[in-house]
Amino acid sequence: MIGFVGLSHLGLVYGLATAAKDFEVVAYDPDGALTARCAAGKFSIDEPGFSELFAEHRARIRYTSNET
Repeated sequence: MIGFVGLSHLGLVYGLATAAKDFEVVAYDPDGALTARCAAGKFSIDEPGFSELFAEHRARIRYTSNET
């Protein structure tokens, strides 16, 4: 399992790219509303193919604001 801290543009892209490489990913951000939107597939960035990649690999990435 690989973890990413911070769901800025860079954290979102790297986290999803890592999940697409068949790794289990935990993506953390202290903003609970942001992590909930990401888990629902609603991202604040616009990258070509990002939504499709998320749909394909969403089972391997978990977004959380829980510190434990």
